[in-house]
Amino acid sequence: MFVYVVRAPKMPPILIDTGPRSIEEINKGIEGLVIQPVVQRPGEDILSIMRKADVKPENIGYVFFTHMHYDHVTNVHLFPNARIVASRVGFEEGCRRAATWIPGEILFPMQNEWKDRVLLVHEEEVLPGIRTMWFGGHTPCSMGIAINTPKGTAIITGDVVSKYANIEMGIPIGVYENRDQVMSAMSRIRAEADIVIPSHDPAVLERIPGGILR
Repeated sequence: MFVYVVRAPKMPPILIDTGPRSIEEINKGIEGLVIQPVVQRPGEDILSIMRKADVKPENIGYVFFTHMHYDHVTNVHLFPNARIVASRVGFEEGCRRAATWIPGEILFPMQNEWKDRVLLVHEEEVLPGIRTMWFGGHTPCSMGIAINTPKGTAIITGDVVSKYANIEMGIPIGVYENRDQVMSAMSRIRAEADIVIPSHDPAVLERIPGGILR
């Protein structure tokens, strides 16, 4: 599970996803679905990641949600000054259905005490050089985050591409609501991305060691 810090000139630091609040809760939810439980090693929690990146949580200006599953969003409370950027389509659908893809601890504050911080988007440039791409597929709230970098357009895919093998071999992810949307998202990513950054592949650390730097 990855989170990404984005730094850009004349903008506060940006965070893509927040990681999970509780590994124990994740393991309860996926019991019986995986061979081994999820493990978080020392230094892999969100606050340690922030310290390593030399970013104070209170200085994060925006948190983008690639989607609103538990493992991607439930540390958002640690970033009290951040605008919360999420899919309009997915959020509105989630509110209508009381959807299980948005944890209540996120959905209800977004509707109430956080509502002035919430920025619901679809296909748009949210900040200079940073735009959202609605994918759906995995969940109705699934988005890609496309970022202009000196090495080309990097797309953080969220869970429509969990591993490089998904997009490189045309293998859809194992958990989805709409397979056609997943396949369409992968085609679009191939066409528009110079750098593909999937959500759950350890190979990210080998292919992009040290991140994408100027």
